[in-house]
Amino acid sequence: MVQTSVGARVSCRDGWAGTLKRLVVDSDRGKTTHLVIETALLLPHDAIVPVEHVIATGHEAIFLDLISVQLEAYCERG
Repeated sequence: MVQTSVGARVSCRDGWAGTLKRLVVDSDRGKTTHLVIETALLLPHDAIVPVEHVIATGHEAIFLDLISVQLEAYCERG
């Protein structure tokens, strides 16, 4: 289970990646499935990342098992 709050800093293995914008929850199971991250990448986009990539959480930070280049693959291009 992800235990954190909106606005928490998100870090990849190679540094700061952005800020948690919201959590996506499966209402039938009551479990968080994805994180929506407002990225701090070269071109800011929202990334929708499966919770399986979370390695640690707290109220102020979330740590992912990804590097920034991998995070880009989850970015929505609008």
